[in-house]
Order: sequence, then C-alpha cells, then structure tokens
Amino acid sequence: MQEEVNLGNGIEVIPYKPSAPLTNCGDCVLAGWGRMQRYYPTFHLRWTTLTILTRAQCEYRHTIHRDNEFCAVDLDRKSVPLD
Repeated sequence: MQEEVNLGNGIEVIPYKPSAPLTNCGDCVLAGWGRMQRYYPTFHLRWTTLTILTRAQCEYRHTIHRDNEFCAVDLDRKSVPLD
C-alpha cells in the first residue's frame, strides 16, 4: 500500500496464514465492488456464490491459475459476466 491505513472504527488487520492446498472444496461467498459494465464503475457492493474447485478439476476445465490463486466457478450460471 502506498499510504498507511488508520485502524479502528471497523477497520482491522486480517492475518494471512498460508495453508495446504484445498482438498475439501465447497461453496464460497465472494463480495466486492466489481464492475457490471466495462466502462462504468459501481458504488454498490455486490456478492455471488461460487464453488471452489480442486486443482485437478481446474486442469480438467483447462483453467490456468497461479499457485497462490484458487479456481472457482458458478455451477448454476447465476453470476453476471462482464459485458
């Protein structure tokens, strides 16, 4: 980060602890201020539920990701892709 963050009032540090690769994968709720349209930012917090896949399942789907990333998919296809 370029600037120091003032902690308090609901802002806290989340400790990062590396873990072993996932073996018992399941659903994960993700939230953020991602874009719904290519050129327009959003000011609404959005969320979706994705299923986290094992490395073997990702490779089967020909998905490439870094070692420090995980692979997730919307099995019900309810999430909206970026237009």
